[in-house]
Amino acid sequence: MRRNTLLLVLSGILSMFLFSCQTVEEAQAVETITRLPLLDIHEETHMKGQFQDEIHQLSFEVKEDNSFYHLTAEVEGKILEALVSYENFSIHFNGHENMLSATEMKVLNKAAIKLAERVYNSQVDNSAGHCGNDTHEDEASAITFTEAENTLVRVLDYWSNAPEGYVFGERSIVDQFEENQRRGNDGVSCIRRGRSYSLQYDGSRGNTNVTRTAGYNGGGSYGCMGRCGGNCGRWWIPSSWTLDCFEHDECSLRYGASGGSSDPNCGDEFNEAADDWTFGVIRGCRG
Repeated sequence: MRRNTLLLVLSGILSMFLFSCQTVEEAQAVETITRLPLLDIHEETHMKGQFQDEIHQLSFEVKEDNSFYHLTAEVEGKILEALVSYENFSIHFNGHENMLSATEMKVLNKAAIKLAERVYNSQVDNSAGHCGNDTHEDEASAITFTEAENTLVRVLDYWSNAPEGYVFGERSIVDQFEENQRRGNDGVSCIRRGRSYSLQYDGSRGNTNVTRTAGYNGGGSYGCMGRCGGNCGRWWIPSSWTLDCFEHDECSLRYGASGGSSDPNCGDEFNEAADDWTFGVIRGCRG
């Protein structure tokens, strides 16, 4: 996929988030954080700003540099970085061996949500939202995320779903399907809700092979099995449905992890889902 066609693909990235009957106003009403991200710069290839909740302040910047998007996020002096390429669909992470607390990861998640809301609200008059059969498809299909916006929202969301006790190190992910498969990574392999898939993952109880139907409700915070992201999320925020995310969800559910996975059991599945989180929607994995 070439860069000059990317925005055409991104134009439909919100049409798949039809899992909630909530309007934007209703979702915002139950959201306890009323602050919006402060954006010092909001350009097509450069975004910079801050976000603060009741506990932490997050600063972030994403900027295009030699065909890569360089994202830096800092919370409580802890810096996380990512280099994202939309030409070869690669990601290089450098977390500087930082470990984030639950509340620090939560501010990343809140920022991702609020940034996505900001993009949505800037493009769509959401004052006439409805439930039932009206699922905002017309409004969603009109939304476009720039590469900078997609990078910021998706990577912040991915980081915020890290396993408890996860150490953010340095690693690279390249879109090489056959090589990834030899390491247990399925690449960016799309799945469809309602279809059955063979899942493989390992943990303290050994290797597991199981067949599950994508999109089934695992209970609690596992409402949309196979979706990259916590539970079913907000329908207007970009997400994707892939095999690696399904295996991560299934592993996390089996081992009783709260809000993600536990590092000894499902940390490798979390690592393998990184490219799915960031590129899945762009590659057409809409469930």
